[in-house]
Amino acid sequence: MIIFLQKIWIPFATSPEVKACGLCLLLMDSFSSHMTKTIKKMLSDCNTITEFVPKGYTAKLQVMDVGLNRLFKLRYEIEFHQYIRVMVHRLSPGEPIRPSRQDVSKWVMKVWHNIKP
Repeated sequence: MIIFLQKIWIPFATSPEVKACGLCLLLMDSFSSHMTKTIKKMLSDCNTITEFVPKGYTAKLQVMDVGLNRLFKLRYEIEFHQYIRVMVHRLSPGEPIRPSRQDVSKWVMKVWHNIKP
């Protein structure tokens, strides 16, 4: 979370264009790492009001996460497991199974193109 804040949120929230609009609102789920004093302080120091979605409501409020992202992840996992099944028989015992970036890119493209609206 700290890396996200340092690399993405803080530069966005402190940019002149955003500061000219007033305060920012960041809506997050109630995951414990989002609610630490350090995170809350970093956010308050960068022009941001933080609100937390109550536990059990993320799925109701993040429709894309429940629908599209869940379907994408499930289908991607199928591609990954198929790769593992093939590679287990090709590699020596103890040799790590690591897909290449090209393999991962192919899986992403295949899965994305097979999701129908």
